[in-house]
Amino acid sequence: MASSKRVLFPYVLMDNVSVATEQVSTEIDSQSLDNNFINVVWGTGSSVGKLYVEVLTDRNNTWTKLDYNTDININMSSAGSHQLTFTSLPFSKLRLKYTPTSGSGNLIASIQGKGV
Repeated sequence: MASSKRVLFPYVLMDNVSVATEQVSTEIDSQSLDNNFINVVWGTGSSVGKLYVEVLTDRNNTWTKLDYNTDININMSSAGSHQLTFTSLPFSKLRLKYTPTSGSGNLIASIQGKGV
């Protein structure tokens, strides 16, 4: 008998937020998520900054930045997107954080995938 997984339809983490200031997304419960895809999209603007994926790893509510051995740089001089794929999420919660260096613009981020 084949097993089935719950499908996580796209869930908006950041809904057209202004990135002139630091932004933190909605946090999601990631304990039962597997094979997920985060899509970050921006239009033309002037913002330059960094995007981080933060996870909650303990009961003390300490958010930890995931290290990808490189920064996720966002430069809104032209419209674009960035995708992140996770084959497993061994954390209790997940969120995105955008820290601007300069400028302004808007950002949309969503997650979709499968539940275990």
